[in-house]
Amino acid sequence: MARRGIDVTTAFQIGAVALLGFGAWKLGAAMLSGDGSGTFYFVMRAGAFPPRDHPSVAVRIPPGFDRSRPLGVAVYLHGWSNCVANAIGSTDSPCVPGGVVHRASALAEQFDRARINAILVVPQMAYNQASGDPGTFSRPGGFRAFIEELLSEHLASAIGRHSVADVARLAVMSHSGGYLAAAAILRQADVRVAEVAMLDSLYGEVPVFERWIESHAEALARGESRFADVYTSTGGTRDNSNLLARRIRSLLPTPLPAGVLVQDEDPGHAVRASVLIEHTALSHADLTRVYPERLWSTSGFTPIG
Repeated sequence: MARRGIDVTTAFQIGAVALLGFGAWKLGAAMLSGDGSGTFYFVMRAGAFPPRDHPSVAVRIPPGFDRSRPLGVAVYLHGWSNCVANAIGSTDSPCVPGGVVHRASALAEQFDRARINAILVVPQMAYNQASGDPGTFSRPGGFRAFIEELLSEHLASAIGRHSVADVARLAVMSHSGGYLAAAAILRQADVRVAEVAMLDSLYGEVPVFERWIESHAEALARGESRFADVYTSTGGTRDNSNLLARRIRSLLPTPLPAGVLVQDEDPGHAVRASVLIEHTALSHADLTRVYPERLWSTSGFTPIG
């Protein structure tokens, strides 16, 4: 029997995976509370990759979420060799039995602490593979179809039936190899994206992100949109980050209001800036346990409460 808010197909998959020993996302089904908050897993037709014996997406609905207010959607695109259960969970674990233990990003905990009236959506990208393949998100309408199916079908009982047109604000955050999927979403431009955040993720596709910044220049200058790029010393994104920082000023209107453009070497000092290029001393893996919360809590989403 499906639990409240869990898709019937997903409930079946959870049971099947539990028998195989994949306990990581079986636990997610139990993380539901009386107010409808919790972590949900779904197998989807429009997932980034064809349905298999693992979820296509993990969704976090935070405590206090008010379904009557404008709908916010925060998308997180994980990097290489990972799975959504490990990204959203708090315990380091393998994606497959006996596999390599991956660093958990604790996204659900961070999202709850951010206290924003939005849902967290973590699509399963290339499952436990050293690949940043965007899958169907690289095809025209692919990401839009994913969000449409998720909102109109799988989450209908939890937050009400919605369509892409109902999304008041959508933010895209990528870590590491997730930049290819982020670029694919921006390149399609068939879903309005108000915020983009790169977590040691600017390995390439720089012109795509430049075009997004340029097309949102006025909104960025007014603080209505945001672009953030956080890079480490050893992750391999420093050069592209510094290159983008030099180019951004020519993409934005002048004079800029104070605090709009920040290139900061003091981690966390200016996360409220609408354009932020920031170096962090954290490692490539560890910044995923810190910066999502910092950026979500200072985002343009409506606060809870």
